Amino acid sequence: MAKQRLKTKLTREEVNNQYVNSIFKEFIAEKKALGREADTLKAY
Repeated sequence: MAKQRLKTKLTREEVNNQYVNSIFKEFIAEKKALGREADTLKAY
């Protein structure tokens, strides 16, 4: 009999962190596309 993988529930904080991280990644990608310097990106 195959073992079933249990889904782990994320806490509200973990979901919020994932959401904020995805928005921040989009922000950084946009700034890179605009040609911002590496030091400027680090400052964000």
